Amino acid sequence: MGNGCERGCDSVRTPGSRRAEIATPRWPGLRGLSKLAGLALLLASGAAMALGLGEIRVMSQPGQPLLAEIPVISNEPGELEQLQARLASPVTFERVGLARPEGLVSGLGFAVALSAEGKPVIRVTSAEPVQVAAVNFLIEVDWGQGRLVREYSALVDSPAALAASSQPSIQAPLPPPSNTIVRDAEPMATAPAEPAPAPAPVAPAPTPAATPVPRPVAPVASLPPAGGGELQVQRGQTLSAIARDLGQPHSLDQTMLALLRANPEAFINGNINRLKQGAVLRVPQATEFAQLDESEAAGLVREQMAQWRQARRPIPQPVETDVASTAPVPVPARGPQVAQARLEIAPPAASSATRAGTQSGIDAEGEGDMLANEQLVLT
Repeated sequence: MGNGCERGCDSVRTPGSRRAEIATPRWPGLRGLSKLAGLALLLASGAAMALGLGEIRVMSQPGQPLLAEIPVISNEPGELEQLQARLASPVTFERVGLARPEGLVSGLGFAVALSAEGKPVIRVTSAEPVQVAAVNFLIEVDWGQGRLVREYSALVDSPAALAASSQPSIQAPLPPPSNTIVRDAEPMATAPAEPAPAPAPVAPAPTPAATPVPRPVAPVASLPPAGGGELQVQRGQTLSAIARDLGQPHSLDQTMLALLRANPEAFINGNINRLKQGAVLRVPQATEFAQLDESEAAGLVREQMAQWRQARRPIPQPVETDVASTAPVPVPARGPQVAQARLEIAPPAASSATRAGTQSGIDAEGEGDMLANEQLVLT
C-alpha cells in the first residue's frame, strides 16, 4: 500500500492518519465494496475518540486545599474500567508552552470517582491550601484505547466561584405597626349597698385614665461600613476577599473595580489579580461603587482575567541552529502505520453534568473556568 497504488486504486482519507489506500481494481461490482471499506475505517477511527472530559468545577474556597471535579464523558462501558488519570509529564508541559510543574501543582492528586449525581468524574485534590487565584495544570488520561492530554485552569478566587457566598441575605419585611391605641375597659357602675347605721360609707376612688400603649418600633438593620476609611493589604490577601468583607450592597465585580479605580497605585499593571502586599487601600465612597452597572463590571473583570492569564504564559525562545551544518539528517524508517499521534486544538466537551454545583469561571451563567488549549490524542 502507500506509493505502490496506481490508477486502479481508491484512496480514503481518515482522521488521525495521512492517507489510507485500499488497493481495489476498478472492476464493475467491486466499487461499492471499496466505499464500504472506507466507511468502516472512518467508524473505527471515531471509536477511539469516544471518551472526553467536561468543564472543571471548583468546590473549595480560597485558603482551603483544592477540591475540584472534571466530568468524564464516555459512550463505552469498558472505558471507565480502564480509565487512569495523572498529572502530565514535565516534557508534555514544555510541548504546549507551559512551565514545568512545581510547588502545589506538582503535588496534585487525581482519582476516578462518582459525583453527587452518581456520574463518573475525575476528582482533583491538593494537600496544601491554595493561596493563588488560579491553578493551571495539564491532566493526562489513559483508557486503554487512547490517551488524552488537556489543560485546565481552576479559578479558585474568581467572582463566579464566590458569587454564592458573597450575596447579601434578604430579610422578610416586617409588618407595619398598628395605629390602634389599647385602653382598659371602663368598670361597670354597681348599685350602692344599703348604708349601715354605723360609719358613713367611703366614697369610691376615681378610676385612673388608661395610658396609651406606645407603638412598636421596627429594628434598624445594620448598615454596611461607610466609605472613606483605609485598610492595609495583608500577606496572602486577595482583592475579592477584601471586596467581600466590605459588605457593600453592590456586586462583587462592582466593588473590586471601585477599589481598583480608587487605588491604581496598589496594583501592578492595573490588574485586579496583581495586588501589592502591604499597600494601603482607600475605601471608596458609596457613590463610587455604583459608577459601573453589574453587566459592565462583569465584562471588565473577564477582560482582566484574560489579560492576567495571557501574561502568565512563558514566551517561547527561538531555537539556535548551526548554520555550518549542512549534512542531511537521516530519515528514520517508517514503521507500520498502526498508531499515530496528532496534536490538535479541541474545544471543551459539552456535558450536562457541568451545570450543577458551584463552578469556577467568570461568565454570566456561572460556568466552569476551564481553558482547553491543546489536546494530545493517540489512536
